[in-house]
Amino acid sequence: MKSFKILASILVLLILIVIVGIQGLYLYKINELQPKKLSTEYKHNKFAIDALWASTGDVGAIDIEAYSSIELVFGFAKLVTGSDSTNYEENFPVGFRLTGLVARNIAFERNLKNNWRLNNAVISIWVSNNYSAREALNYLLSTGYYGYNQESFAEAAEFYFGKHEDHLSLSETVSLIAIQNGASVFNPYCRKNLLSKRGQYLNRQLTKYDEKTYGSFIFRLPNFVIHPEIKC
Repeated sequence: MKSFKILASILVLLILIVIVGIQGLYLYKINELQPKKLSTEYKHNKFAIDALWASTGDVGAIDIEAYSSIELVFGFAKLVTGSDSTNYEENFPVGFRLTGLVARNIAFERNLKNNWRLNNAVISIWVSNNYSAREALNYLLSTGYYGYNQESFAEAAEFYFGKHEDHLSLSETVSLIAIQNGASVFNPYCRKNLLSKRGQYLNRQLTKYDEKTYGSFIFRLPNFVIHPEIKC
C-alpha cells in the first residue's frame, strides 16, 4: 500500500512537471513570437464565409472555442492513443482547424520558417484566444492564396470570373474556396477534375452545415476567364 502511494505521488509530480513545462514553453514562445492581431475591416458575404467554414471540416455553428497549450497537447495524445483516432472532432475544440489556418497565414507573413510546426501550434493557441470565428474567416478570405499571384478572395473573383465577389454565383464562390484549399492541387485550368471533386465535397459539407439554405444547391464547375498566358 505504501509503495502504491509513493508511485501515485511520483506520477502526479511527473504530470505536474509536464504541465508546467508545456505551459512554460508556450509562454516563452509567445513572448518570442509576439503575434499581433491582423484583421480586416472588410466583411465578406455570407456564402463565402459559410463555404470557407465548411471547408475546414466543421459543420456545426460557426465558432472558435478558446483552448490552452495543455488542451492542445492532450488532444493530440488522445488522437494518437485513442481507439478511434479518426474521430478528429472529439479530440479537439470547435474551430481548431480554422485557428491552424490563421496561424499558418500569420507565420507566413512573418516569414517564420524555422521550427514552423512549433510556431504554428503556439500561434494557433494564441489565435483561439484572440480571434472570433468570423474575424478569423474574414481574415483568411482577405489573405488566402488563390493561385497565379491572387492573394485575396476579392482579387481571385476578378481574375477567375471578372466579377466583384458579391456578384459570384454559389458554384463560383465554392470554386474559389476550393482553390484556396490548395491552389496547385485544385488548379481550375489544369486540374478541373480535382477541382470538381473538391467542389462536390464542399457542396456536401455546406448541406450538412445548413440544409435549409444549401439543401437544394448542386455544385457545377463554372466557366473561368481564359488567360492566354496560362499554359498547363
